[in-house]
Amino acid sequence: RHMQPVIDGLDTLANVLPALQRDTRQFARRQRTWLRGVTGVEWLHPDAYDAIERRVARFLAPGAADGAVLDRPQPPLV
Repeated sequence: RHMQPVIDGLDTLANVLPALQRDTRQFARRQRTWLRGVTGVEWLHPDAYDAIERRVARFLAPGAADGAVLDRPQPPLV
């Protein structure tokens, strides 16, 4: 939405960049607000590579697909 005028030659990147940055921050804030209400969310620092790697491995481990690792009930299959 922000980049289309730049692609079409109707605006410059310098003009759309502030709105793009603002909207990205607002979107990230809405995501954080929504995720605070979701049980089982694990917040990991982006620089904690080892912790992220271990969490992904646990998620991909056998049994993760049935919710055993996520510790939350899965909806019934229809």
